[in-house]
Amino acid sequence: MDEKERITPSERSPQVVVVGNGMAGLAVVEAILKIKPESKITVFGDEPHPSYNRILLSDLLAGKSAAEKLMMNPKEWYAACGIDLKLGLPVTAIDPASRRVTDGAGAITPYDALILAVGGIPFVPPIVGSGKKGVYVFRTIDETEQIIAAARSSREAVVVGGGLLGLEAARGLINHGVSVTVVHLADRLMEQQLDPTGAALLKREMERMGIRIILKETVEEILGEEAVSGARLRGGKALPAEMVLICTGIRPNLSLAGGAGLKVGRGILVDDRLETSAPGIFAAGDAIEHRGKTYGLIAPLREQAAVIADQIAGGGKARYAGTVCATTLKVAGVHLTSAGDFIGGGGAEEIAFLDTQKSIYKKCIVRQDRLVGFVLLGENKEGPRLFNLIRKGEALLDRKGALLGNVGVEEGGSAGAAVSESDLICNCNSVTRGEIVRAVREKGLKGREEVADCTKATTGCGGCAQLVDDLLDEINRPAALKGAVPVVKEEKQGAMALKTLDLEKIKQEGLGVDFNLLRERGTRALAPEDYYRLKTYGFCTQKHPGYFMLRIRIPGGKVSSRQLSHLAGLAEVHGRGAAHLTVRQDLELHWVRVEEAPEIFQKLEAVGLTTRSACGHTLRNVMACPHGAIAPEGKIDAQPWAARITDYFVKRSDLINPAMPNRLNIYFAACAACAPHATINDIGFVTVDRLADDGRREIGFELWVGGSLGAHPLLGFKLR
Repeated sequence: MDEKERITPSERSPQVVVVGNGMAGLAVVEAILKIKPESKITVFGDEPHPSYNRILLSDLLAGKSAAEKLMMNPKEWYAACGIDLKLGLPVTAIDPASRRVTDGAGAITPYDALILAVGGIPFVPPIVGSGKKGVYVFRTIDETEQIIAAARSSREAVVVGGGLLGLEAARGLINHGVSVTVVHLADRLMEQQLDPTGAALLKREMERMGIRIILKETVEEILGEEAVSGARLRGGKALPAEMVLICTGIRPNLSLAGGAGLKVGRGILVDDRLETSAPGIFAAGDAIEHRGKTYGLIAPLREQAAVIADQIAGGGKARYAGTVCATTLKVAGVHLTSAGDFIGGGGAEEIAFLDTQKSIYKKCIVRQDRLVGFVLLGENKEGPRLFNLIRKGEALLDRKGALLGNVGVEEGGSAGAAVSESDLICNCNSVTRGEIVRAVREKGLKGREEVADCTKATTGCGGCAQLVDDLLDEINRPAALKGAVPVVKEEKQGAMALKTLDLEKIKQEGLGVDFNLLRERGTRALAPEDYYRLKTYGFCTQKHPGYFMLRIRIPGGKVSSRQLSHLAGLAEVHGRGAAHLTVRQDLELHWVRVEEAPEIFQKLEAVGLTTRSACGHTLRNVMACPHGAIAPEGKIDAQPWAARITDYFVKRSDLINPAMPNRLNIYFAACAACAPHATINDIGFVTVDRLADDGRREIGFELWVGGSLGAHPLLGFKLR
């Protein structure tokens, strides 16, 4: 290419046009403004939204985040930077000879430098019926919101594709009470990131969440007239479904570049300047092919953006040599990091650790005394340290035995301490440990959000969030505790599984459960005794792995219309559209996961309801006769009495429950028809009346004690 045709940014401020307002386009814009804030920039975006973090769409689908939380820079930021932002307006043609682009409205915009950050497009395999109503891809905010709306009225779904996108989609759908089957063509899940052992462990975790997995199969036809009614597999089996999500990968978007005559292969071909075959046209992100390699990760974006910005607004000397990437993900709540050659073979040395009880798998591949690849599944705090060993290519010497050095160490140990100041903590944004430490100490940063605002760490895939938290803990840890030797667990194989739980000891130890940890790790964070502790919070196990029954107390069986509306919403999301009424006037949901507990507790608290002490050796839901205020022989409305006792004791359940040897059942009867129920409760209150000395009729209670719901009830007795 003739050097005279290249732009000479030092001589003037060129007119820059960026096609694509995703993470790659935004990275380039920010890099240009960093060098030359007065740059004239026009940004075209196909979507009507400002730039947002596409990786976090899975949180939006799962109901863990709102759409506005995904936004990276609001419209006001573009205006403040003098950027001409054109949203919902795609570029339809490029004329490299005259250096102009034409948009969807027919307007023409000239450019000196053009950046193609057009990303990827979903690959849809040739499935018969893929155009029917109820078939979705999972790529944009609008598509995600359509999926959420469909999930509210669907009971069964099929997800085509068992990669990251498919598994995240499946996890999101079960959060809406949808029964999900994942169909994957390969012989294992996430074959691009996992070896067979890791994939088998991940499959087990997915199935524990209630997601059905079918491997070595594909969907051949989507059934139904106009809307989805099922999916037929290649082997002939039909799966029932009201919606189908196609998550079979992303392909570089080549249509615009191809139409302009640019050279393309698997992606838009670029050189080390990240310039295409046409002078003044650059490309970055998912759409490019550089030195025969395509990238579908966030990590390369910052490096690519810096090179392009230097070509346009700097000295033009920067070159892109490619990016060594580690895939750090959170697959449906399961932490995963993989990098390099994680399969091994061919004389490579393999160092591995597997804990099937805790669902942790770690493997390192060593060649010629150098770490060349690794997989961390279930617990990936060692990821930055191992990735930096690959990136630096250091000889391991006598350190091979310490590659998985955190195996057996109590979870309080900090992975952040295991890396040097120059090593990366946030691979997506190339943020080192030293940069975070300096920012925290110099600017007094207190939490992860402040670190993110200052350094951009955790704002990519989010996989380094725990590492940043650990580093903050380490920095703020009292000096007396620094350098303390980690505590090593001594745990015999299978001992936990065979041990009989000492319930009285568990009660005395306290019934607290760390629901924030459960939200992060799910059932993997539960010790055997925690399953008993969960009963105090209304959770009981059931035969479907990964799901629990959750019992909600309805004191006296009386519920307001507002409460009933909230309960219906919970049943829709967490009960697959149904809830069960119990003989003790409770309400039960049967498709709840412990990760959802904080959200459910918050919703119940908003309407004055709770799950506390609904199961286990506790004061169970206090029942009340429903007829007392309306039946001819009824004496009083007993429900307020049931509510009053409930309020008093449930608020003190942490103190009361440890002292209780068994459950305690209380009943208030307010009419003759309900009085017999008092005989089958431990404590029964039966309304009676009498004539007072002044001639007025007084209403009170007989106390009936000693009834039972067990197989051997006591006769009981009455106290007046």
